[in-house]
Amino acid sequence: ESNTHNFLTGRQKIKLLDKSVLELGAGTGLVSIVATLLGANVTATDLPEVLGSLRCNLNWNTRQHRRYEPQVAALFWGHEQEQRFPQSEYHYDYVMAADIVYHHDFLDELLVTMRYFCQWGTTLIWANEVHYPSDLVFTENFKKAFHATLIAELDECFIYKSIAIFLQFLLLPVINRKKQIKYTPSSSLA
Repeated sequence: ESNTHNFLTGRQKIKLLDKSVLELGAGTGLVSIVATLLGANVTATDLPEVLGSLRCNLNWNTRQHRRYEPQVAALFWGHEQEQRFPQSEYHYDYVMAADIVYHHDFLDELLVTMRYFCQWGTTLIWANEVHYPSDLVFTENFKKAFHATLIAELDECFIYKSIAIFLQFLLLPVINRKKQIKYTPSSSLA
């Protein structure tokens, strides 16, 4: 709860009116609810088993005060993004994620997913509270991949911002025969 508060009340103001927003790992949908109430066209994503509650929360808390009806979609990090969200059809002004670094078996896939949705001009905002040493490893990989800026810090909660300005991905996913994701640095990092 405090992460979401910090995420939404960060020092930098974010104008969401008429902006398209994708939330990764929306959970109960608090970030998506606030973004919707601020006038954004929101797509909240999470695992299929969460979508019923997420949809209910979004509709209940925004129904009288929204400019756009929020959308809810299943998303497995690192899988079938191109089929489900083709970049030719889906472009988001903002990709937001709050407190989603706890499925430590899927952190590589999370990084691939963040990178996939950050197209030219997309602003990525990620807030996370450090719980485990592996959180710090992911944070370092995130900062390398996105050249992110720390925009707020409170105790063990950090909020980062990155604007995608490169046409070429900084990290390119390479999927091997076992469908495990590995990273190959692009020439722009060398």
